[in-house]
Amino acid sequence: MTTDDILHTAEEVSEILGGVPVKTLARWRWTEEGPRYVRMGKHVRYRRSDVLIWINSRVHGNDPEPRQSA
Repeated sequence: MTTDDILHTAEEVSEILGGVPVKTLARWRWTEEGPRYVRMGKHVRYRRSDVLIWINSRVHGNDPEPRQSA
């Protein structure tokens, strides 16, 4: 298993996301707005890679590297 495949709890993902409340993560699961998750019975876990992909999909603003004109 790679580090990207490690499963995190909602509490751990809350910390990774800078303190987003666990209740917000639950709401995002309900509305399908948040990172992908894995449900195992009543337990919810998040793969680190899915959380990072979700974070990167929300980056806005200028590209860090300017594009060259053709």
